[in-house]
Amino acid sequence: MFIFRLLGSICAIALLYVLMVFIGLRFFLDELVFVTSPDDLTNESFSFKVSEGKSEALVRVYQTKNAGHCVIFFLGRSGGIQRYEKEIFGYLLESGTNIYAISFPGYDGAAGRSTFSNVKELGNSALVHINKAGSCRLQESVFLGRSLGGAIAVELAVKNPPAGILVDSVAPSLAIAFRAKFKKSWFTTPAAYLPLEVFMAANPSFDQAISKFSSRVVVLQGSHDLVASYEEIKGAIGTSQNVSVKEVKGATHSNTHIVGRNLYLKELDSLFKRVQLQGPELKTK
Repeated sequence: MFIFRLLGSICAIALLYVLMVFIGLRFFLDELVFVTSPDDLTNESFSFKVSEGKSEALVRVYQTKNAGHCVIFFLGRSGGIQRYEKEIFGYLLESGTNIYAISFPGYDGAAGRSTFSNVKELGNSALVHINKAGSCRLQESVFLGRSLGGAIAVELAVKNPPAGILVDSVAPSLAIAFRAKFKKSWFTTPAAYLPLEVFMAANPSFDQAISKFSSRVVVLQGSHDLVASYEEIKGAIGTSQNVSVKEVKGATHSNTHIVGRNLYLKELDSLFKRVQLQGPELKTK
């Protein structure tokens, strides 16, 4: 009798555990994916806001003295625009590249809280605004994205295709990113082996997004990336002709753009050399 009661208790606890994971991923996915970051002192040339209801995207513009190339930068999940000013922007500005860095709701001073819905709406609105301003035409620009920002970049490129896209430390899908996160703790490790793709309210995938546009895409992935390995992203992309995946030896998820800085700048320069007068068109099926 004791054994049956014990087994019954174990089954009940297991079912409750699975139910908690399901509820979290189904009904609180936005809160699990998007966090907030403080509004630190930054050094942009100027900034502007794009609003949707009570939420807004804050676009910081970093201009060079002479008219040059243009990039649209999408931050990672932790935000921190000040960090990227030191780690990336300085080198881009030195090379004569103008930067438009988009911070979504809750990040770096942008009002509101990010959700999958408003990030897509605000992102598209910000890109339309940037394009209409005239100084940075999307079809002649390159999207840059780190981690979650890389996933956002390719999703927005479906509707607003740039000349090229350079991302680093991306996961093939949101479910794969969650599996890696769950495996960091003994308590959440069992969740990594559940059918997360079925549980999740949304599961954006890198390969599906890039199949919808013809822009050239370059992915830099660290050899020690514990969120998604070079082999995982390479395998997920398969034989896509417009995508190139390059491994950065010794780099982790958080420092691929630093360890591989020379390669980063080289690949960006190569993408700019591909810029044509006529921008890329959406693929038709």
